[in-house]
Amino acid sequence: MLVLCAVVMAGCSLMRLGYGQLDHIAAWMADDYFDLDHQQKEEFHKRFARLHDWHRYEQLPGYAAFLREIKARVEKGLAREDVIWVTEGVRVRYRTIARRGADDAATLLLTITPQQIEALKRQWERTTASSCAITSSTARRRNGSGRG
Repeated sequence: MLVLCAVVMAGCSLMRLGYGQLDHIAAWMADDYFDLDHQQKEEFHKRFARLHDWHRYEQLPGYAAFLREIKARVEKGLAREDVIWVTEGVRVRYRTIARRGADDAATLLLTITPQQIEALKRQWERTTASSCAITSSTARRRNGSGRG
């Protein structure tokens, strides 16, 4: 947790850069998973821009306060209660944005074709295979039973 907080705090300028490009990153990922057609890409951009604007103006100030409080708690020394507080804070923020974007996501998902579902399955298979290989390699290194 301490490492995560240090990385988050140290990476603020990188976060600003990444946050500013989040609409492009999200669109690229959605297209990578679903192989979106032109109309779907336009709809995704429009709907995601609306969500991103809401998040930037309504949620981001609260995130900044949350991160300042995390920093203060880390500086004092983390206790079990602090870790629980951070975990719950992340959950609440995740649920908030998920609820806000759910209707737009559902609307877009209704346009997905059977071919796009097949593309999604292939992408999941690649991701799962890659994750399994990384996990297996890490386990072998930890057990001293070989290289990754």
